This record gives sequence, C-alpha cells and structure tokens, in this order.
Amino acid sequence: MRMEPGLHHIGLEVDNLEEVKGRYLAINPRGMILQEPEDIHHGEIRIHDPECHPVSLSTQRFGVPEGKEKSFPRIRHIAYNALDPETMLRFYTQVLGLREVPSSYERRKQGRDNRFCGDGKTNLAIHPFYNRIEGHEARFGINHVGFLVNDMQAVMAELSSVLKIAPRPSTRPYAEFRFRDLEGNALDLSQTKGWEVDIGKWETAT
Repeated sequence: MRMEPGLHHIGLEVDNLEEVKGRYLAINPRGMILQEPEDIHHGEIRIHDPECHPVSLSTQRFGVPEGKEKSFPRIRHIAYNALDPETMLRFYTQVLGLREVPSSYERRKQGRDNRFCGDGKTNLAIHPFYNRIEGHEARFGINHVGFLVNDMQAVMAELSSVLKIAPRPSTRPYAEFRFRDLEGNALDLSQTKGWEVDIGKWETAT
C-alpha cells in the first residue's frame, strides 16, 4: 500500500483505556483495537473512528512532560472534513469523552452541519465535506490543524521568508492566518481569535 503525503492520524490522552475500549466495542462490536509501541509517535492502542481515521490513545501523555503543553507554539485545533459529521461527533463525545461546545449548538440552530467539541485543551472541528461556506477546502479526513502562537508578528516574519501565508476570511471564527507545509498540509495560526476548547473555555494567547 502506497502512503500518500499528508496528516495521517491524531493522538488523544485518556484517563482509562479499559473504559474507552468498552465504550468503543459497545458501538462497534467488531471494531479493531491495535496495540502500539507507546512512544512519542504512538499511543498504547489504536482504534478507528466511524470514517476509518486512525486514533491513537495513551494514558502517558505521549511522552510530553507535565506543563510543556502550555509552551508556544501549541496545537489547539484539529479539523476533519466528514461525510457524516453528526456520527463523527457522537463517536468523539460518547467514546472518547470530548464535550460538544456552544459554537456547535449555534451551527445546529442555523441548520448547518458543522460540529465542534473539545477536551479542555484542544478544539476538534468536524466539517461537512460537501460545503460551500467561504474558506472551506474539500479535503477528506484531517483537513488542517491550528497552532496558537504568542507573537504572531515574529512567527509571520520567520515563516513568510520561505512560505506563503494568507489571511483567513473575516467570516471565519477561528484563526487569523493559514499556510501550507512542504507537503501541502494546511496549518492555521491564531493569537487573538483562538479556539473554543471546552464548554465556557475559549483559549487565546492574549
């Protein structure tokens, strides 16, 4: 099987693997649970969400020391494009314990299919793949990730010498800028807008 360039999987820290396994098998009795080597690139086990995206799970923080998650830049946003955002949301909330955040309920009221949830540290966005909203890019699976930075001017100065950086549409609630790495992966930057990472918690760098 030939691997395509791009973002492949996400990793989540969980409190209790056995409880997660139980919830996973309750909704997917034939679901595969794969052992992983438990290093900085892997968790302890790997499962798959309803649209077959790999999710690595660890109770050991993937080797990140306590307190280091507060350093800059830090990932605070992961966005999927999904064929069925509602089913994806149920998986991440019911199996993995993320919480649907207020901006997701706002989209429901508007009749839109975008869904958002968070774990207190990171915002997970699940956008409909077929979507005509300004700024949407139709890339299935992991569409982009977002980095919170504490000095946008310095980051822009460093990156703009080697990469093209574009402002996000003013209508978008998250992130101020987007650029692409050398393999074409979309990466967002935010300092003041930030992301809604939990119920009642919107994290910015200001």
